[in-house]
Amino acid sequence: MRTMHWYTKPVAMRQSWNDRGGYSLHYINLLSIYFPELVDTP
Repeated sequence: MRTMHWYTKPVAMRQSWNDRGGYSLHYINLLSIYFPELVDTP
């Protein structure tokens, strides 16, 4: 899974992303899992 690297980041870092509205990044990652053709992540 191309987005698995995002889940392996430290929890503290993910929390800081959430504080800055990083939840949208998580949503985009979910989209890339179910619709990889819509979100082409490296």
